[in-house]
Amino acid sequence: MPINGHFRLFLFKNTRFLQKINFENKPKVYFFCPTHCRIFAAENNKQLPLSKANSMKNKTFFILTNLIVFFINTNCVVAQEPAGCSGGCVYPGDVDNNGIVNMHDLLPIGVAYGATGLLRDSVNTNVNFIGTTAAYWGQTFAGTAFDYRYVDCTGNGIINAADAFVVQNNYGLTHPLNGNSLFIPSVEGSYNLYLDLDLPDTTLVLGDTVSIAVRLGNPTDNYNVYGLAFSLQFNAEDANTFEINFPQSFINNDTNIVAIYRRISNTQIDVGITRINQQAALGNGIISRIKFVMEDIIDSGKNKTSALNSLQCSINNIQILTNGLVLQQIENVTANTIDQAVDIPAKITTVPNPNNDVLIYPNPATNVMQITTPNNIAINTLQVFNLNGQSIYQKQLPQNSNTATLDVQDLPNGWYVLQLVTNAKVINQAFVVAH
Repeated sequence: MPINGHFRLFLFKNTRFLQKINFENKPKVYFFCPTHCRIFAAENNKQLPLSKANSMKNKTFFILTNLIVFFINTNCVVAQEPAGCSGGCVYPGDVDNNGIVNMHDLLPIGVAYGATGLLRDSVNTNVNFIGTTAAYWGQTFAGTAFDYRYVDCTGNGIINAADAFVVQNNYGLTHPLNGNSLFIPSVEGSYNLYLDLDLPDTTLVLGDTVSIAVRLGNPTDNYNVYGLAFSLQFNAEDANTFEINFPQSFINNDTNIVAIYRRISNTQIDVGITRINQQAALGNGIISRIKFVMEDIIDSGKNKTSALNSLQCSINNIQILTNGLVLQQIENVTANTIDQAVDIPAKITTVPNPNNDVLIYPNPATNVMQITTPNNIAINTLQVFNLNGQSIYQKQLPQNSNTATLDVQDLPNGWYVLQLVTNAKVINQAFVVAH
């Protein structure tokens, strides 16, 4: 709870006065006596009526006019809730309140998962990214003063998977810093994170489906892991074929995790996965698999603006939590990179069609592709080649036809070349199949 000069705070333990802190604009302040279950006015020690509070540990107990009373373990903190957002707004999705919504906001959700507290004000229950007032829950991460009200992204009074979806929806949004941010201390140790490329053959060719496994540790390693977040960067154009899954692993039994990912740009994917049972897992192995059809190499490949013809992948912005009860992250994480040579077939480098002699859509195609020659050029034959230059389909068209359809349902994902033979010319055009 921020100390901003607008309230007076008293700290008691087992009814024994420990500390008094005075600030400007002194309002009337109350404190809660945990032993006698009574509220007293600080000025005159006047006892006020109070129902039994034996079951109220770690929760917000009372709202007296504009005062909120907290009892945390055997300590009692009393403060006046600031008007508006002067004491720190809640921005749905920015769980750690550091000014930006990113994948690291998922991890505290996993630690606080299942906690319940006060509903956000009815007028502020939406999850739009606007600063909103929210009552303090009186529950904090162990060893911190950071209140769970920031973690309840939906404002519905419970921390669950719905809060992770708010992080995903508001991803990348920012706001001015206000109030305290969540600090996660590091613990000594080193973990290794690996990218394993599964080659479909001895070489990697444009049009291949690339499969990359993200692996924690080696078979002899035993890592304590509760959650992790990272960014995957790569230099391949994938025509929106990117997919990621989280197979069963030492941290995932299909019922005890929340995982999300978000595409930041053409070359970056942010990924997060966390357990939700407050129990870290011990082990090693593959935690996620990433697949995409490699359409081209950015700034290389077909465009040839660079001499580099290799697929490059790396991981950064890594954060790994090691405990499900106390927020702590491993101090050192090392990760390898992928730098795999890619074969750029000659046929692919010659197929660009700047004169728009043919229109094909959709491209990428999933089921059926439409083909049209806009200048009413009659198509005699239609032929499809794979990247090895092999003809895999041929069709004779009716006389004077300038339109055709191509069924691609049975073609594997990847790059192909469409060749149209007309009386005037031979037209080559590349296309992608992405089921």
